[in-house]
Amino acid sequence: MLDSFAWLTTVFAEVAGIPRAMGLAGILALLLGWLALGRRTRVPDRRRVLVTAALVLTLAPVTVWPRGFGPSPGARTEGGPWRAFVPEAIPALVAEGKVVVVDVTASWCLTCRLNDVTTLDRAENRARLSAPDTVAMRADWTQADPAILAFLRRFGRFGIPLVAVYGPGLPRGEALPALLTPATMRAAIVRAERENANKITTEFSP
Repeated sequence: MLDSFAWLTTVFAEVAGIPRAMGLAGILALLLGWLALGRRTRVPDRRRVLVTAALVLTLAPVTVWPRGFGPSPGARTEGGPWRAFVPEAIPALVAEGKVVVVDVTASWCLTCRLNDVTTLDRAENRARLSAPDTVAMRADWTQADPAILAFLRRFGRFGIPLVAVYGPGLPRGEALPALLTPATMRAAIVRAERENANKITTEFSP
């Protein structure tokens, strides 16, 4: 239970910022402590309710102020082989013959974390994504983003995870299965590298 509480607090911190997460954790800790103390000391129910309400009203502003302490944009999107998600850049990159891998993820997405462990963060995959002919973009959907939602809808998806691969052989992109494997990633990149012998189109409607 404590592990779950710690994980949820971490996710809330990424969504709303560390001060708000600390405030929420403090409120919950005080409430639990007060309720436990009230039961042991047999505090009257009415008094317990009044004190609990007072604690909530006093400490609740901590979870909504200050706004300036929210997570910085792109905090989870950059680092290693990953760069920020710029969908408008994909057509030009494909036209240059590059493979583009887009990972749509979020802090609260457990399947995304599983894909990181099994595939995306493996040394061989990170090396491939760091190659000069490959561009890896990561879109962080921890907080709602209309641009990311529009990207998901292009593939008929309304949820995550989503990993899409583009390239001369896959100019319109290919959405991979929700559960990734190293073999799935390798095969998709190979398909993306193969130039369409008949006609290459890099249409990518916004």
